[in-house]
Amino acid sequence: MRTDSFFDDFAAALRGGDAQIVLPHLASAASASRIAVYRNTVVRGAIDALRAAYPAVERLVGADFFSPMAKAYWATHPPREPSLSLYGAGFADFIRSYAPASSLPWLADVARHDRAWLEAHHAKEHAILGAAAAAAHDPESLAILAPGLHPSVRLLMSGWPACEIWRRNRFESEPASLMAVPGASFAIIWRRRGEVCHCALDAAGYAFLLALGDGHMIGEAANTVLAAHENFDPGAAFAAALSDGILKGTTP
Repeated sequence: MRTDSFFDDFAAALRGGDAQIVLPHLASAASASRIAVYRNTVVRGAIDALRAAYPAVERLVGADFFSPMAKAYWATHPPREPSLSLYGAGFADFIRSYAPASSLPWLADVARHDRAWLEAHHAKEHAILGAAAAAAHDPESLAILAPGLHPSVRLLMSGWPACEIWRRNRFESEPASLMAVPGASFAIIWRRRGEVCHCALDAAGYAFLLALGDGHMIGEAANTVLAAHENFDPGAAFAAALSDGILKGTTP
């Protein structure tokens, strides 16, 4: 028996194909009936993993909508890792193209917030740039510092109030009804002292952190944002980033 052929046929059967294709690989035809049982277990595990990873999405659409959507995702994006803790990286993009969800144009962006929370939770540890370390620099050397962002930081931009929709449906016991009106929104999700945090941003604050995340120096990032947002306060934005543990320190 060629093992590569067996695994290809077995995977195809699990994804919903004809279980009979594995018969040539089995000692007994009776074993084929167990494929369906195993497939149901695999599918249920994947759906449960997506449900745990995207609670706001499920709450918005309900279990009866979420389960078939998650199953459809699994059919084209089966897990590639033994652990399902980070399964579903492409779920938001899938939702955007999922026809039954077309009447909810903001749902994919809400899913991106759920995913950002999960990634922030699992991100590796790293030292942060604190106020004391920043104060050790004179203004000139601080301006040319390019600290970057803590590995847990996720910056999000949406053409809908996605952060507010996500927050209400993830953290409020009885979320208030919300009319989703198109309009730009910005948010940051990160881990601080072991706790995943989230905060809405304005366009200037988002642009500043995005520039720092792209490796720009602090002074360069501030000047770039000021050119587009004259009311931007770089001192306040930098101080907030320090106090919130958003910037990366110099040692791992």
